[in-house]
Amino acid sequence: MNCLEKESKQGVNMNEYVILTDATSDLSAEDCRKYGIKVLGMNVKIGEEEFEFHPDTVFDVKGFYEKLKQFPNATTSQVSIYRFHHCFEALVKEGKDILYIGFASALSGTFQNAWVARNEVLEAYPQAKIVVVDSLSATYGEALLVVKTAQMKQKGATLEEASRYADQLRHKIAHWFTVDDLQHLARGGRLSNAQALLGMLMQIKPILRCDEEGRLVPVDKVRGRKTAMRRLTENFRLTCDDPSLVSVVHCDAYDEACQLKAMLEEENKECDVLIRDIGPIIGTHSGPQTLGVVFIARQR
Repeated sequence: MNCLEKESKQGVNMNEYVILTDATSDLSAEDCRKYGIKVLGMNVKIGEEEFEFHPDTVFDVKGFYEKLKQFPNATTSQVSIYRFHHCFEALVKEGKDILYIGFASALSGTFQNAWVARNEVLEAYPQAKIVVVDSLSATYGEALLVVKTAQMKQKGATLEEASRYADQLRHKIAHWFTVDDLQHLARGGRLSNAQALLGMLMQIKPILRCDEEGRLVPVDKVRGRKTAMRRLTENFRLTCDDPSLVSVVHCDAYDEACQLKAMLEEENKECDVLIRDIGPIIGTHSGPQTLGVVFIARQR
């Protein structure tokens, strides 16, 4: 869905606007405060425990992924139309316009819920402006897009300018990663149970990416974790456009994340790679030991 779609009025936006996203972005509380970003939390249920994940959540990374091994059928909940409506309406009543940059619509119904709520609120408040952007991304890919857009806002970009910037940049956010336990992909419908079992027995590690429409697609299969890390590094070398903005992301795989960081920095001496934890919204579906790299590319 085109993010710039319809706006409620023409002309230059003079109202203050708020940049809003969802917890799938894995933004830190520090980044939210620094850039004035608002985040809608999302719920996770694991075993008998249910909690809302939000930048202010105290998240025990190791504890969560250890528990996920015991309760692999954990679930997450998308942000509802009601919650979007309530949030949008509250901001509009404060005289604020809104730029929502959300989790890839190809991976969740959250973006569609935002779109429905947007239309409902604009029907009641036609003077408002609410622009919704499909990030085509998740975790730190989504966060990278949100932060870069917020930086544009801090430099004085209007709502229209910021949304156009996000619309263009989203097509250059690359996500390359590998997973350790193929059963998580099987539960999500990405592989059959037979494929997952065979792959585990043969130590097959898939290389996956988010494609041009934000879909999760397998692009290669390699044998062994080290080979997978070399393939991630190679894809980075071939497509990276901005080595100053690179993150290694992982689900409780810190030692391997450090190894991958070193490989990327050896490949490109201009890199200063950050290591970031993948939160429970994405981690629930990719599984423990997921490892990836997110960066701005010449092409996805």
